[in-house]
Amino acid sequence: MLEERFAQLAANGTIRTADPHRAVQHFTALTVLLAVDALRDDGEGSAAAESEILAIIADGVDAFLRAYR
Repeated sequence: MLEERFAQLAANGTIRTADPHRAVQHFTALTVLLAVDALRDDGEGSAAAESEILAIIADGVDAFLRAYR
């Protein structure tokens, strides 16, 4: 679903990519995977603070948009 949406965004010029699948991989790595890593790597075994997870995701979206616009 996300790949299809990224292909539409590329077709209308919102993002620049010749490979929507790779764009999805980058987006996922910069957002979901980093958030999961933060949860997993929390030293005390407790869930990372919600604010930290939200910051990771927002920063990932920002990095993605800077690369793909």
